[in-house]
Amino acid sequence: MIFSNGMVFMEDGHFHNRTIITQDSVIDSLLTFSPPSPDYDLNGCLVIPGLIDTHFHGCYGADFSDGTIQALTTICQYELSQGITSLVPATMTLPLPALEQCMRTLCAYHAHPSNTLCADIVGAYLEGPFLSREKAGAQSPEYLRLPDISLFEHLQILSGNNICTVALAPELHGIDDFLSYLQRTLVTGSIAHTSSDASTVQAAFAHGIRRVTHLYNAMECPEIILNTAAHYPDCMVELICDGIHVSSDRVRHVFDVLGPDRVILISDSMRATGLGDGISSLGGQEVNVHGRYATLSNGRKAGSVVTLYDCFLTALSMDIPLECAVKAVTHNPAKNLNSTKDIGYIRPGAVADFLVLTPDYSIQTIVKNGRFITSSAL
Repeated sequence: MIFSNGMVFMEDGHFHNRTIITQDSVIDSLLTFSPPSPDYDLNGCLVIPGLIDTHFHGCYGADFSDGTIQALTTICQYELSQGITSLVPATMTLPLPALEQCMRTLCAYHAHPSNTLCADIVGAYLEGPFLSREKAGAQSPEYLRLPDISLFEHLQILSGNNICTVALAPELHGIDDFLSYLQRTLVTGSIAHTSSDASTVQAAFAHGIRRVTHLYNAMECPEIILNTAAHYPDCMVELICDGIHVSSDRVRHVFDVLGPDRVILISDSMRATGLGDGISSLGGQEVNVHGRYATLSNGRKAGSVVTLYDCFLTALSMDIPLECAVKAVTHNPAKNLNSTKDIGYIRPGAVADFLVLTPDYSIQTIVKNGRFITSSAL
């Protein structure tokens, strides 16, 4: 397939006029000229990599924690229709049998992926049970546990070795041994749901924490965490950029502190996403949704009800430069994954997942595995 004349977001973090040639599901080459008779003329359009949501729970009435193939299929179909081509679904803090079922289902889904048009699941995010009771947020405190290497190994085996990120409260007993284990197995430890003080935060980074889970949410000292993370160049920081969980001033501040290459926008979305106002649920807890606000019965914020593409647009409305916002939903999450697929970039050899945007940043077309599709085809 030949896609000509688009302003393509390239590996250098800038837009250039290029023609994309795909071969089957892969980008074969990028040309500086337009050959005659292209399959698609993208003149006047922006082309960015397919979005990668590396922390979300569900959407469109389905949740990863449902532990069913149907839920994963629903999630992946809906997310692709919204421009998200790769996903890392997250668990909640659940009873052990429920976590086991999530991992078994993920392994089975990978073994027999859906034949329909779907986003790809490229890993799993264990959010809980190794979190602080004091900062549980929307997590169920009765199922929290201390870090447990044997338990994690058990879940990792059930998942088919697909768990790539583990959220952790570093004040918990046994954290140092657990972080050392994660480093040996190339799983990312992410500081989360924590009441840690400055010295505990600093020790956690020294022992291998290399990600921050939804900064400014469910943590005692977010500025200390941010400033400590800034000293570790390979550390990434997540932001729920829905306009509710983090203020625009704080979003701009994080980009100023870390620069354009270390911020990952996430949706942290839940099953209510895409369904409008009403009563929903998250990890067995009732959630009330009104607009972009989603709260538990106790008034605490729940996850978000927006997609990662909505977060991208929200970042632009907060005066984050276009190139920085694109990196935060494509290049940066890709760098933080141990995926065998070359995703998140438009370059020769990469998976042919990209979005064609109009000048006002609306999605005109989604290209998945080199196939030209629209949301109506999903």
